[in-house]
Amino acid sequence: MRRLSATASPRPRSVWKSFVLGAVRLAVALLALVVMLGALLMGTVLAIGLVTWSLLRGRRPAQGLFTTSFRRARQRSTWAEGAVIDIEAREVPETRGQDDRR
Repeated sequence: MRRLSATASPRPRSVWKSFVLGAVRLAVALLALVVMLGALLMGTVLAIGLVTWSLLRGRRPAQGLFTTSFRRARQRSTWAEGAVIDIEAREVPETRGQDDRR
């Protein structure tokens, strides 16, 4: 039975094991790349298909949720365009050594 001392280096990996591990890593990386590109292509084709389908049926494509809500909020706004608001401003002295934020 062979005993390993504290100074003994671990047995080096064989060339075959290194080759197999490298090939497996490369295969996993390529598979991940193919899945990512497939998902990107599927999303693009789906978006183009839905827009085309809605235009062929005579309907405009639905707008995003955020653009619609921002437009509604802007229309409901009571502020006049270019309104000037007069306020009295004062500087607040900075306190050193104390942290008032809690």
